[in-house]
Amino acid sequence: FTAVCVSPRDGLMAAAEASGTVRLIEQPGQPEVVLDSLQGKEVTALRFAPDGARLVGGTRTGDIVVWDVPRRTTSAVSIE
Repeated sequence: FTAVCVSPRDGLMAAAEASGTVRLIEQPGQPEVVLDSLQGKEVTALRFAPDGARLVGGTRTGDIVVWDVPRRTTSAVSIE
């Protein structure tokens, strides 16, 4: 993985891959949820909001994505 973080609210883990795929892992052994890929751009940073409701990801090229964690959807994208 190129970036990993854990939600301060419920222990949900987010893990990013060099391919731009971001996975949410609730508990070991449970199915992972794959969030939208960042179009093949390497995700190098992940951070949950303090309430765990949003996840922010950044790429090596400066792109930023914000996901709505409860809905598992992208809520904002800034791609150069």
